[in-house]
Amino acid sequence: MLRKTFVFFTLLFSLFTSFSQGWTLVKEKEGVLLYTRSDKGDELKSYKGVVDFHSTVDKVAALISDVHNNNWWGEDVKEVKVLSDENPNHFRYYLVYDLSWPLSDRDLVVDALATHDPVTHAYMITSRSIEGLVPEQKDHVRITSYWQKWTVLPLGKGMVQVSLEGSADPSGNIPSWLVNSAITDTPYKILLEVRKRCAE
Repeated sequence: MLRKTFVFFTLLFSLFTSFSQGWTLVKEKEGVLLYTRSDKGDELKSYKGVVDFHSTVDKVAALISDVHNNNWWGEDVKEVKVLSDENPNHFRYYLVYDLSWPLSDRDLVVDALATHDPVTHAYMITSRSIEGLVPEQKDHVRITSYWQKWTVLPLGKGMVQVSLEGSADPSGNIPSWLVNSAITDTPYKILLEVRKRCAE
């Protein structure tokens, strides 16, 4: 009974947090709930995807924290170079995104920090863009405004809830309306892949 009560209030808190932050449900596809949010003073929207499935927090955490195992990150990821991973809870890496002509490829340097919530037992990875580690390349457009957050929450009875939220300004000459029209593609495809690899 206590376990059921805990799970209920955890889910209630999760829903309350989503609404209080201004998330709007825009689509549900193959079990993945997709949200967007308009942040004050920013033309680009943030995205959030949520999916529940049978697995464990440890199994999902092992997948999403392994920056060397990145062949599932997306077909547009052209290159990943790990810059530092001595601390398993703090790692940095360099990404190159392959964009179709006439757009230039984008690159990004990421600083990621993993944490555990002692109350909810959730596992989280919070990432942001940083500068100064990799020189800008003349044939790439550097993404300097980026954040992303993974949350893996145990739901009980062998279930977990995995959410991926974030925002990225691709810079250059890509219109905001075009970016906003496709922002839910990222969490949708990635969360499907996580479920495929981790579901039990």
